[in-house]
Amino acid sequence: MGIQQSAQDGSVYTTSVVLPVGVSGQNFMVPYGVSRLRVSVLGGGGGGGVAINSGASSPAAAGGGGGGGFAIGEFNVAGGQTYAVTVGAGGGGATASGAPSAVSGAAGGASSFGALLSATGGAGGAATTTPSAVVSPAAGGAGSGGYGVTSGGAGGGVTNGSSGSAKASGGGASGNKNGAGGAGGTVTSAAQKGASGGGGLASGIAGQTAVTVSTLLAGQGAGKFFPTDTTDDGYKGGNGSITGTASNGTSSTGEGTGGGGAAASTAVAVGGNGGAGAGGGGAAIYSVAGATTAGAGGDGYVKVEW
Repeated sequence: MGIQQSAQDGSVYTTSVVLPVGVSGQNFMVPYGVSRLRVSVLGGGGGGGVAINSGASSPAAAGGGGGGGFAIGEFNVAGGQTYAVTVGAGGGGATASGAPSAVSGAAGGASSFGALLSATGGAGGAATTTPSAVVSPAAGGAGSGGYGVTSGGAGGGVTNGSSGSAKASGGGASGNKNGAGGAGGTVTSAAQKGASGGGGLASGIAGQTAVTVSTLLAGQGAGKFFPTDTTDDGYKGGNGSITGTASNGTSSTGEGTGGGGAAASTAVAVGGNGGAGAGGGGAAIYSVAGATTAGAGGDGYVKVEW
């Protein structure tokens, strides 16, 4: 069930500002004449991991990044008060070109508004070229403070990194006003190449898991905004790819869906970028050594309304 979006005390909010990412030491000063604020914070998404293995019988497995947490609240304030603001950037997707390589993605940054609200970023996706080739899901971020907090979706993992294969999972969606972000799909297939989809913007809506045993397999991004939706409304995560480049996640109403994972046996693989506050998809190649780039996590935000 979504977080209540109407003002808690009947206040009407007519003005809003979204504070920029990447500005250190920024502050928000309450405009004079304003006595109440509604504030939303979103942590940055984690970047996807990269795995490369040039041996034809060697595994490469990479996970997607976790989505950032979310929090919203309303507060009594006075004109002229200042609040320290931090806006978390998305974590960078891992990159590599030599073999063997296993590089984790960077974690997303935390966002906060003074001591009133905070939201941690998603963890970066892991990667491995070890014989077991198992990758644990990257944790999503969490929100704190206010009247509504939701967690980001976990990045997808890899549970079957069989030899002679490339497996890459999708990123988790951001926490959002309609519930927790969906997780990236987990690759469980024994297929030669497997790539799962990114998570969608609704609690329990995960990217499609790559499960069928087949030579080639790619999972679709998470389906709908709400489980009861019957049509695709643009809130689905990025699709996984087994031909080189996965789809990016999307952003809507401030939050974002996870990027798809990319797996290939060619010289390039590119994971999908996460939407706002969402995790990037992992990227993996085997049998050759070539430039490989995982998807970046999406930036978080701090939004103030009065």
